[in-house]
Amino acid sequence: MLTNAREVIKKLRTTVYQHLLKRMGAKRPVVDCPTRWSSTYDMLTRLLELRPICTENYELYLSETTWNSIEITVASLKPSNILTKKLQSEQLTMGDFYLNWINCKIELKAINTTLACELHRNMEIREKVLFESKAFVAAVYMDPRVNFLLNTDQLEIAEKALVSAWMRWRKLNKQDRDSTMFSSPVASTSTQQQNEGSQLEDFLDQSYNNTLGGDPSYGCCAGDDSDIKIDLKEFLNKQVRLPVSKNILLFWESKKIYYLICIFYQR
Repeated sequence: MLTNAREVIKKLRTTVYQHLLKRMGAKRPVVDCPTRWSSTYDMLTRLLELRPICTENYELYLSETTWNSIEITVASLKPSNILTKKLQSEQLTMGDFYLNWINCKIELKAINTTLACELHRNMEIREKVLFESKAFVAAVYMDPRVNFLLNTDQLEIAEKALVSAWMRWRKLNKQDRDSTMFSSPVASTSTQQQNEGSQLEDFLDQSYNNTLGGDPSYGCCAGDDSDIKIDLKEFLNKQVRLPVSKNILLFWESKKIYYLICIFYQR
């Protein structure tokens, strides 16, 4: 089917047919490119638009079976083509990505052609790889539009990743405050004491990481993390599901003052 379609497209791009298409106000035929799978969709879509011209010219003849195959292929590729374009949007969050991903799967399943089913199957395989990323799972956790889709294990992974990020942020924030304090004229700590303290911290950090097997997220729920763990649980349990149309960036922007106050009192 694709071979026959390409042959017709090549003929349509010759000088004779280009003049004909121009007089008719038709769009220019598109040739697909091996490095861009969506170009095949574009080529076949354009060919369907030019079908009336093809049926009137013997040189451009394609059987009814071929035209039916082209229509089925275009219909099967359309959801994936739409997804590809949406993924090029600015300020695309992980939640936006996942919503578009799910929608593509739903549409492919509804089409239910051999090609659509194969695309759906491969998306299912790829999705398992996506959820191996702690960052991805954590991002989905923080999006009330989709976080209810996470299973128990994924929720636990997300919470550990978020608590770990929180603890690291607090540590860096504390270091910034300590650095400011040490640079103050009223500070009495000697350079030697600072170096000794730094060496001790390095030793303790190394010992701690060795105990954890080198995984910075392991045991992240230990220590001064009770506040953030409670906040995460409350967020997950109390926040109602947001509609798909909700802008998640604006949602969190509206929550900024509340959580800044919480952070202030936790410090």
